[in-house]
Amino acid sequence: MLPDQPEFNDLVSFYWSSFWELSSTRHELGQIPWTAVNEYAKRWGVDSPEEFDEFLLFIRALDSEFLSTQNNKRQEKLHRTNTTQKKNQKKSKR
Repeated sequence: MLPDQPEFNDLVSFYWSSFWELSSTRHELGQIPWTAVNEYAKRWGVDSPEEFDEFLLFIRALDSEFLSTQNNKRQEKLHRTNTTQKKNQKKSKR
């Protein structure tokens, strides 16, 4: 382990790995489906309503940040593409 890396406790590690496993269930760049979170929680023994609510809260928070980051990347790429196209159009008009 690198000295600068934070150590995760077991619960945070479970949430983190669960998020990445559940990410494969999303459609396009939509939110992870609640049904997938529910099935995953059942499979891994997140049984009580309180445990599930906490699990869902963490998954939704990670998912929200992930979607925001992906959206920003798409917007930046679109902006770069549009800028390049405009520059190419100006050059071709010369």
